[in-house]
Amino acid sequence: ACGCDQRGHQHQRRCEKAKRLIQFARVLGEDDRENRKMSRLGGWVDGHFISATLGGLVVLFLFVFFFGNIFVTVPSGHRGVLWHRFFGGTVIGSSYGEGTKVIFPWDRIYVYDMRLHQSTEKFDVLTKEGLQIAVSATLRFRLNPKAIGTIHAQAGPNYVDVLVIPSIGAAVRMEAAKHTLEEIYSS
Repeated sequence: ACGCDQRGHQHQRRCEKAKRLIQFARVLGEDDRENRKMSRLGGWVDGHFISATLGGLVVLFLFVFFFGNIFVTVPSGHRGVLWHRFFGGTVIGSSYGEGTKVIFPWDRIYVYDMRLHQSTEKFDVLTKEGLQIAVSATLRFRLNPKAIGTIHAQAGPNYVDVLVIPSIGAAVRMEAAKHTLEEIYSS
């Protein structure tokens, strides 16, 4: 059974013992190869421990430092407009809905409140007779979700002071100029 010419019970036992030793040596050899690989990896880690640790700490620090710029939360009732620092500025055609968004740390999402707004403003107007009066007007408005990118690009986050109030003021002045003082106070 062992492949040699000798026969006998003792010889077979020695051959089987030799086969087991050879198998055991093979297993040890495979383990030894694994140990050598681990030893090489361990040697590399030992040789580069400081630089690998510093590199890991720098990456961790950058992640923590830019965390607020990478993960942006758009609250309920709001929409976000993306502004690319390097790729064309404000994205006009689309906006981001509610939830957490992941962006590059050098880009920015501007968040706009999409709910109904109300503002009371005083305007100095001239009547049909040329008399100056103060008129108080209450404005109720809501942003158009399709136009939010254009509004951001043209007016920015203070769009109420730049667009809404001056437009309403002009409309109130034009309407007041059509009426006399008596007509304005009686209505």
